[in-house]
Amino acid sequence: MATKPLNPIQITRDYVKNLKDKIRVEKTILFGSSARDEMNQDSDLDIIIISPDFKKMKYIDRLILLSKARGNQFTFIPMDILGYTNEEFEKMAKESVVLGEAQKEGKEISFK
Repeated sequence: MATKPLNPIQITRDYVKNLKDKIRVEKTILFGSSARDEMNQDSDLDIIIISPDFKKMKYIDRLILLSKARGNQFTFIPMDILGYTNEEFEKMAKESVVLGEAQKEGKEISFK
């Protein structure tokens, strides 16, 4: 039996629904191979979460919160999830090649 392909946009939306119980999510960006529709069996989902609530949090605490929001539902899906305030992301995108590409080529996920 063939496995059903992952839908990175829907997985990201479902993940952010869990996260919105914990923080205000201003923007969600899917980037990397999943945003370019180039995923393969070794790919992971690369997600950036922008929230004003991160301003008061240490970076390690953000990562813990983002990881815990995965719950049991998403443990089988490899995900790299980064969390920034909008100001931090704008600054980091100028300094980091990866974040710069995410800013230019990433897909902002809508929640309508």
